[in-house]
Amino acid sequence: MDLIRLKIPIHFPVLYFFLLSCFHLFLFSPVFAQTQTDPLIKPFSEDLDVMVYEFEIKPTGSVHPGVRNIRVSNVGTITHELVVFRLHPGKTVNDFLSNFKAGRSLSASGRTIANMHPLNKGEVGVFTANFETGNYILLCFMVDTETGKPHFLLGMNHQFLVD
Repeated sequence: MDLIRLKIPIHFPVLYFFLLSCFHLFLFSPVFAQTQTDPLIKPFSEDLDVMVYEFEIKPTGSVHPGVRNIRVSNVGTITHELVVFRLHPGKTVNDFLSNFKAGRSLSASGRTIANMHPLNKGEVGVFTANFETGNYILLCFMVDTETGKPHFLLGMNHQFLVD
């Protein structure tokens, strides 16, 4: 009895092995699992719970130095995001807003330390950030379609202290 030999190019077995060995990474990847549509589901314990909507940011909880989990719920009707911006010592949210309006670099006020990708209406996401002692701002940089202004200029900014 003769065996039937298939002529399979060498790259197919390699590709097959790669797909099998990496498939679980896709299923359990943090990027894949970060966004949910049910705000009642809490994927893991958060240190800060934040609701975003037109045009406010409402955090509950407190943040202490170290790596912290932040849960963001978009309870608004349009897409929002959340950016964590660490202010330089002595700077305030008003300094940040003044630099933006004057067209100056935002790095004069501080720096971004983490962010949650844009969330559509009803979505919930979780991300982590490493906080040091200091002043921070939560911001939404999405642009309003009616005014052409970023949401943080319309009130979606919240300054808080980590101590």
